Amino acid sequence: MGMMEKDYVWIVSDNMASLLDSVEPSVLLNMQGVIGFKANINEKTESFGEFNVKFRRKYKSEYTEEVLM
Repeated sequence: MGMMEKDYVWIVSDNMASLLDSVEPSVLLNMQGVIGFKANINEKTESFGEFNVKFRRKYKSEYTEEVLM
């Protein structure tokens, strides 16, 4: 496909960016053009808990055919 050449950029998700934390530095040097984004959310805060409850309640009411885990 030729998408690893000059003038291309790969944007990777939080999951992939987390995996890259454990690879050897030499591997990272060969990954020019890769941009990763990682979420930084503290799920133990009261505000996150409140948001999560409201979101799940609203999601359940709008998408009754889907099961939320």
